[in-house]
Amino acid sequence: MSDRFREVADGPIGAHLARPDTRIEDADGWYRLITPSANRGSLNEVVRARIAQRWLDAEVDRVISEYRSLVVPFKWVVGADSDAP
Repeated sequence: MSDRFREVADGPIGAHLARPDTRIEDADGWYRLITPSANRGSLNEVVRARIAQRWLDAEVDRVISEYRSLVVPFKWVVGADSDAP
């Protein structure tokens, strides 16, 4: 992925108004917000997910289960940079 594409793809990441209980998971190939007090998806979302194919189903199930256990809406953005590494 080119540096120019990465700059555009990363632009919206971090441009959110976090709450005191917002947890941000920011790792290589992964960016996610978890906000138990939020009742909208923009504070509960997976913005980037680069997951190895062999772990894909289990990881998707784990993330969905976590948001469901918090009883919050969430969204999962699948963009050009959300692929298997």
